[in-house]
Amino acid sequence: MATSGGGTNELVEDGKTGYLTKIFDKDDLTERIRYLIDNVDVRKSFGGEGKLRIEESFSIKKMVDNYIKLYISLLKK
Repeated sequence: MATSGGGTNELVEDGKTGYLTKIFDKDDLTERIRYLIDNVDVRKSFGGEGKLRIEESFSIKKMVDNYIKLYISLLKK
């Protein structure tokens, strides 16, 4: 659960790895928390999908690979 804005949208895919709520929307936040309390399968799914997203998109290996690709593309110019 996170609020939308800043870099949060890059990390959390709404409805897949968690929920994004509007800033200061306490009713939406409350509703989604209650939903997650009652739905263990959804919580587990969000956790698994979130872990996979971080490993695939934001790992040190991914960052290094992207820098290497950038350096190679710059050297070719």
